[in-house]
This record gives sequence, structure tokens and C-alpha cells, in this order.
Amino acid sequence: MPTYTFRHKHTNEEQTHVLSFAEREKFLEDNPSWEQIVSSPKIVSGVKSALRMTDDGWKERLKQIDKAAGRHSKVRV
Repeated sequence: MPTYTFRHKHTNEEQTHVLSFAEREKFLEDNPSWEQIVSSPKIVSGVKSALRMTDDGWKERLKQIDKAAGRHSKVRV
């Protein structure tokens, strides 16, 4: 679920809530003195595959499994 940050219009107090879109709408409707602070989304970058982060021993074991499984093996290194 998305995280939303709200600011009180008079006190500038900030609160963060994890809400669905419908819950966000209800919160703003029930609390007219609060406004949503629009911010950029949190983006994860630099993610590597699990296979790229393993050592050579694991890759060698996968090659052995692939070889033993035969020509219809789905294991790919």
C-alpha cells in the first residue's frame, strides 16, 4: 500500500500514513484541515539478480544440476 504524508494547514504538523487510495480519500474528506504533501515516489534502483550476486561455487552447482537434468532442463546459468 502507498505511503502518504499529510500536513496540518494551521500548525504545519506532518503525519505519514500507509493507506489505500480509498482510505486516503476518506481521510482527506473527514479531516479538511489536513492536506496531502505531494512528493516524488520512492524508487529502488541498482537491483541485481540473485544469480549475479552468488559466488562461483553456486554457479558451478547450477551447471551440474542442468547437466544432470537432461536436455529438457529449465535450469539456466
